[in-house]
Amino acid sequence: MSSATKIDNQDVLIHFDDNPFEAVTPYQEDFEDQVHEAQEQLQELRQKQEAVERQKIELEDLHRKKDDFMKGRTEVSDKLSRCITALDREAVEAQKKADLYLDTKESFEHQLKIVQALRPEVWSRSESVNCEMS
Repeated sequence: MSSATKIDNQDVLIHFDDNPFEAVTPYQEDFEDQVHEAQEQLQELRQKQEAVERQKIELEDLHRKKDDFMKGRTEVSDKLSRCITALDREAVEAQKKADLYLDTKESFEHQLKIVQALRPEVWSRSESVNCEMS
């Protein structure tokens, strides 16, 4: 359907479609839907923010634990190295003492054989007197 109107010696043509008219401004329920959707998006974003903050806290905790572990590992390594060095020195000293004890034992065994080899019953009287004097 169309109609023509004359204004100031100009023809104006107005054309109407057969399609129903749609309002340019949304209805009230469209606003409510948009508000509701925005609130849902906001809630979703808050939940994501909370999840990110929890993850941040977990990562910071893991970082702190890693630092603690690294410091502890360094301390234990240093202490073990010092102990190994001290044990090496003690082992050398212990070996020296063991060698000295072995030498002393061998000397005592030699002296024992000498003492056990003495046979006073076969000595002459003059040997007995000389032994007693010395």
